[in-house]
Amino acid sequence: MHESRIKEFITATQARFKEMYGDKPEGTELQGKMINDFHCDRVTKLIEGAGGTLICGGKTNKDVRHIEPTIILQPDLNSDMMREEIFGPVMPVFPFKDIGEVIKFINDRDKPLAVYYFGNPTGPNA
Repeated sequence: MHESRIKEFITATQARFKEMYGDKPEGTELQGKMINDFHCDRVTKLIEGAGGTLICGGKTNKDVRHIEPTIILQPDLNSDMMREEIFGPVMPVFPFKDIGEVIKFINDRDKPLAVYYFGNPTGPNA
């Protein structure tokens, strides 16, 4: 997300979470659950060890294997979260100034399972 729009993106994403799941981010029948205790614990540890800034979510209800939809701003690049596939409701977010730095960031690492770009391909002011 371009740094000039990061607050807008986070606000809109949090509003969408509330629209989709209501006022019970700790788990409702509308939300998926982790497949088993092992994966619930694994994703919880990824969140706990991520570093960065926890914007929202991050809570786990292990009794029902639920993890809140979570946004982490700029997690530590050496954390397990950034070196393993997450397979859980966690979105690491990295703001950027120039699309070239994004391309370099991606090319300097192992190929990710997915990368999502939210913005105008010609730049934030186009």
